[in-house]
Amino acid sequence: MSLSGVTIPSKTSISMLGITISNNLSWENHVRSIAKSAPQKLGFVFRARNYFTFSHLVMIFKAQIRPVLKYCSHIWSAAPKHILKLLDSVQKRTILLVGDASLTNSLTSLEHRRMIQSTNNEIILHNVPIVTPNCDIVCPSLSLHLEPGQHLLITGPNGCGKSSLFRILSGLWPIYGGELYTPKNAMFYIPQRPYMVIGNLRDQVIYPDTYADMINKQITEEDLRKIMRLVHLDHIVERDTFHEVKDWTDILSGGEKQRMAVARLFYHRPKYALLDECTSAVSIDVESHIYQSAIDMGITLLTITHRPTLWKFHTHILQFDGTGLWEFNRLNHISRLDLKKEKDALLKKEDSIDRTQRLDELNKLLGEEL
Repeated sequence: MSLSGVTIPSKTSISMLGITISNNLSWENHVRSIAKSAPQKLGFVFRARNYFTFSHLVMIFKAQIRPVLKYCSHIWSAAPKHILKLLDSVQKRTILLVGDASLTNSLTSLEHRRMIQSTNNEIILHNVPIVTPNCDIVCPSLSLHLEPGQHLLITGPNGCGKSSLFRILSGLWPIYGGELYTPKNAMFYIPQRPYMVIGNLRDQVIYPDTYADMINKQITEEDLRKIMRLVHLDHIVERDTFHEVKDWTDILSGGEKQRMAVARLFYHRPKYALLDECTSAVSIDVESHIYQSAIDMGITLLTITHRPTLWKFHTHILQFDGTGLWEFNRLNHISRLDLKKEKDALLKKEDSIDRTQRLDELNKLLGEEL
């Protein structure tokens, strides 16, 4: 057995999060062992809750239960369904036991949380809390209604729930209250650091499809060439062809990997694209061309970005303030750019009380940090 490139000899075992891993223990058994330790530890805390103060309960939770849930969050989407159900149950009980009181009050019946297939290709969140797998409550309740063609810009300080919202919408994380309506198989999530698969260049573009899926969709290699031209990667096709297997993680630069992920988006053409700083290493002119091409294809964009040059491609804005509050409005990108220019000009001036006060106001209006 090997772990992180290190071979574990026979009759050798190691301990991870209190779970013994031996050379004859499969990955699924390891995940099951880790997951089962969480409810065991939670059960102890729950039974002993009358002997501890609230602060002691929180301390025990952070030391004994939270590390398990945090580890499990990394394998959440790949775990077997019965393990997901177990982890889901642990998190619900954890929130009730040591979670934020306001969240607990708003989720009196956690069993009634629902994920529902949208019939009109709309995205609807009704009183959905944003809770991470390690039980951080970043937004107690979020409600919004997004229709196809309403391109959404998502802003806010670090840790406010922007990326967490994408993981909930794409089904990577569960919901703990309210109702979530999403179209079936209509979301395509692109993170800032996309995954490159083992295979040839064609495999990178069509992932997670197989070559047989591509043939069934009646997509040709000429179609793939057109997509590669759209994202300015046609030179790689000329250099390596679609058929040569290489280590694309090492060969492609950061910007090329991001454009490859956008090529996948153009190949699959979903109804909604969840774009999480996915073009941060791409030049502004190519980035603008990519966004306009996506809109022309009928893809509705949900974007997290720090680049003001992309604001013009969006019609609505969801702005988190970092304290759990949010605003959802139509976006006037021209007036927003004026505010951004004013902030940039103030940052170049000498410090003063008036300057500090105005910068605080502008940061709140823009949903940015100083």
